[in-house]
Amino acid sequence: MSLKKLTILTSVLFIISLFVFYFENRRGTDLVADSELVKGLDASAIYRMEIKFKGNQTINISREENRFILKNHKGHPASPERLNDTIFKLANIQVREKVASSPSARDLANYALDESGREVLVQIYGLKGEKLLGLSIGKSYKSFGNYVQKEGQSEVYLSNEPIHLSSNYLDYVEPRLLQIPKEDIAKVEIQINGKKGEVKKAKADAYFTAFSLVAFDDFFRPDESEMSGLNFSDEIIIHLKNKLTYRLDLAKKGEQSFLKIHALLDDIPEQVEINKNDSPEKLKEVEGMAKAQAEAQRFNVLKAPWIYRIDEMTAKKILKDPKDLL
Repeated sequence: MSLKKLTILTSVLFIISLFVFYFENRRGTDLVADSELVKGLDASAIYRMEIKFKGNQTINISREENRFILKNHKGHPASPERLNDTIFKLANIQVREKVASSPSARDLANYALDESGREVLVQIYGLKGEKLLGLSIGKSYKSFGNYVQKEGQSEVYLSNEPIHLSSNYLDYVEPRLLQIPKEDIAKVEIQINGKKGEVKKAKADAYFTAFSLVAFDDFFRPDESEMSGLNFSDEIIIHLKNKLTYRLDLAKKGEQSFLKIHALLDDIPEQVEINKNDSPEKLKEVEGMAKAQAEAQRFNVLKAPWIYRIDEMTAKKILKDPKDLL
């Protein structure tokens, strides 16, 4: 074989090897059935999450100091548990099959993955603004799942199961204001309809059940126009055995009930001395006071700046007729 023919053959083989390498590696990046679409999403690295829904509804959650807030919903603290649930849903999206490798604009429109038609756009950012995830979620196919496409990739996949992300901002906050076991309550004082006093022990157990769960159905800042004219004339003070106290101030506006809540501390000294001869009971008491103080500070940062609307059933349980309590 001549040198010229050998050179041509070598060049052809080299080009063929490049094609084989390209297609083999491209095929290697495809996701197989039941594999995870989103890999390596580190929840601790997340500093901002934006979820845009069809119809211009947006959930924008940002980290501020040591907590997440609903940036575009008055800055109310987000629930870590509910945020984790959302991240878990995204991190556990599994692929049923690949439906397109290089979809056209028309294909993307048919999958509801184009900019004007997509159902949901999820964008997650890190501390320095780097994008950790960009994910478009399209329409569902029968009962199988949704069409999905990751930002920076052309492939379109069908998820194993339907992807449900809530567009309601209330689904990203903790609706419970209080959840106190009645055995932790030392006493309750009331001021309702101008009548003031401590709830009688004989009637305490039945009344304490009202505080087993106090939740809200919306929240407001005090300077919002809807809050003008509120008169917080009724007051409930719940004293716990660990010296932590919750003060509930309540107001009515038409058929709606509103509540403000603060955490206080009962008769805790500014300084507490501990020595090696202290009894286990005293050490436990001191530890309880320290925990109560930390809880009061944490609670007030999260809850005290807000006015909460509570449903009528909860309001009736709390604002009982004083003659039935005193």
